[in-house]
Amino acid sequence: MRFDKNSSRMINNEGVDVRVGGNGEIEKVEYLDPSFSCTSYFGSVIHMLENQHGYSRKSEIYSVPYDFRDIADLRNFETYAHKLKQSIEGIYNVHGGVPVILTSHSMGGLVVLNFLQAQPKDWKDQFIKSWVSIASPFGGSVKSAVALVTGYWDKIFSIVLKKELVKASIITFPSLFYLLPSKAAFGKDYVVIKTKNHSFTVENLRTVLAERLFPPMLKILPHVPEISHQQPDVEIFCVYSIGQETFSRLDFANDLGDDDYSEQMGEGDGTVNIESLQICKSWTAKNSKPVHIFEVNDSNHLTILNSDRFIEIYGFLITDQHSKNEHTANNYN
Repeated sequence: MRFDKNSSRMINNEGVDVRVGGNGEIEKVEYLDPSFSCTSYFGSVIHMLENQHGYSRKSEIYSVPYDFRDIADLRNFETYAHKLKQSIEGIYNVHGGVPVILTSHSMGGLVVLNFLQAQPKDWKDQFIKSWVSIASPFGGSVKSAVALVTGYWDKIFSIVLKKELVKASIITFPSLFYLLPSKAAFGKDYVVIKTKNHSFTVENLRTVLAERLFPPMLKILPHVPEISHQQPDVEIFCVYSIGQETFSRLDFANDLGDDDYSEQMGEGDGTVNIESLQICKSWTAKNSKPVHIFEVNDSNHLTILNSDRFIEIYGFLITDQHSKNEHTANNYN
């Protein structure tokens, strides 16, 4: 993306046209590339809903996708939130007043959380039955900092694309700065990056990385809020993986961005730190509706959507077999 001085926004590079499906078609989120079954995203979930529970892909399963690169810019988020609200109300009306079950994965969890936080309680009580949040980085992720500074995202990306190319691209994405670790999850003094002479903490990391990596981002950041941890006030099923090595800090022998660095690892789902994944546990005492926690350890941040254990859990949740009366916590080993 590139910075547009006239609008003070990030826009597509010349010759690039990104089209996001907007009519509820689930094909947009079923596979990353429909030519290859190995690129399943929500494919396993959709097939389970169809084959095991009789849902119709044409009239009962919907998607409302977005451009993840700049959805964190409130000016773009507000446009999407209006579209999402219209979609929910339309689905509700088409089905004769049946409340909607929301499902999100990864950053989609933050998008849904921000959306729900902005809605009146009576609207949520009427239109939302529950929300299934999968692997949501409710407190950000150290891996976002690692990606911005080094260009490393995962092994597959590193094989297909040079880290320098990845870095040059993602430092222009407002959403990567939004996904940096939050104060509520890690504490403002948590050290995310260390160099020979400096320690960069949660409190100053966003500004420091914008200054060092992509100065125009400083004009975007006023429109990119801090992650809010206010409860959603809908019934929520918080599902995430645990037991995976996850970036917890980046140590540079000399200066930020040098090739000589080492990674410190901690607990999480391989992408999101445990401190972030477990933010939903803090809602159990104050959320107006039940909060259910499901921890699984047979998958990571990405593979959880195709995990047999997760598919079993998801099918359990949408058939109303769970308790409606208590906050619950489950560990699936």
